[in-house]
Amino acid sequence: RSFRLTLRAENLKDNTLRIYTDAVLRLERFRIERGMPPFTAMTAEHIREYFGWMQGVNAPATMNQRYRSLKRFYRWLLEEGEIRENPMLRLRPPRVPSQIKEHYGTEALQRVLKACGGGSWSALRDRAAVLILLDTGVRASELMGLRMEDVNMDEQSLKVTGKGSKQRLVPIGNTAALALDKYLRKRPATYADCVWVSTRRERW
Repeated sequence: RSFRLTLRAENLKDNTLRIYTDAVLRLERFRIERGMPPFTAMTAEHIREYFGWMQGVNAPATMNQRYRSLKRFYRWLLEEGEIRENPMLRLRPPRVPSQIKEHYGTEALQRVLKACGGGSWSALRDRAAVLILLDTGVRASELMGLRMEDVNMDEQSLKVTGKGSKQRLVPIGNTAALALDKYLRKRPATYADCVWVSTRRERW
């Protein structure tokens, strides 16, 4: 609970906070099942056993994410005076193999845009969202967090908020801007502050 409060005080996003706390809770369950000592008495060998078990259960990227979360947790324990030595310092991060991810080709993109066809406001919304993602490369979470005040149609730019609450301006091309304009003109006025509205007319 104290660790979670510290993270909240750092103004971390909810998803980041969830990732950190989930990693701690998972180690807690493993610790109890294996009869290991409390967090403050665990050694590098105990945590190494946990990651050894994870190898047959989780993907390398997941293991790396939990390693970084636990590293942050044990650094906090050290800063708070709960431990005198950080066992994570003796552990190397799990290796994540470099892989080239598959990307959408022209035909696939055409099928996606065709599925967004129609003149309804929800179809216009989907088309605008897809074109903006294609045009800018912003994260889905950054796209979904857009507010009306973040949209500048005159300059064809969007102000997105990324990790660490860092903001940046991203330009959008003519096609994406036109699609967004069409959607905004037909979008329900249920919520005047947010850009995206669900089919249930709720905030996305």
